[in-house]
Amino acid sequence: MLEGDADKQYANLRRYVVELHRVNPGNTLSITVERPSPSIQPRFGSFYFCFYGCKKGFIDSCRPFVGVYGCHLKIKYEGQLLIIVGRDPIDQYFPLAFGVVETETKESWRWFLELLMTYVGQDNRFVFISDQQKGLVVLFEEMFERI
Repeated sequence: MLEGDADKQYANLRRYVVELHRVNPGNTLSITVERPSPSIQPRFGSFYFCFYGCKKGFIDSCRPFVGVYGCHLKIKYEGQLLIIVGRDPIDQYFPLAFGVVETETKESWRWFLELLMTYVGQDNRFVFISDQQKGLVVLFEEMFERI
């Protein structure tokens, strides 16, 4: 169980990524840090994770409709949680991928969606659903030939 000091938890993120990949190499994980110079302590940039079981379950049984959502994190470091969910055969939400970014921007969504498409959507076509209207429409038009 993870609890306690948020600073210590952020300091362990790279270890968590290594461990999650060790226990299941099929997990897709990416963490970025910002470090303007070697003398400055690294600073969290973003974190993407898609567990192998979620990826396989989605590809094997879900319809190609995915919901794209973002929400504010109300913690010490704030940030945004980006989420991709599908719908399973009995019409229940099916988690696919998650990301934590500093701010919800066009570029943070691009980073998140590019990782998703690289590891899940290479040979698949999806219908994206979002309540963010114009913000993501422009990005989808840039990233995908057909929407």
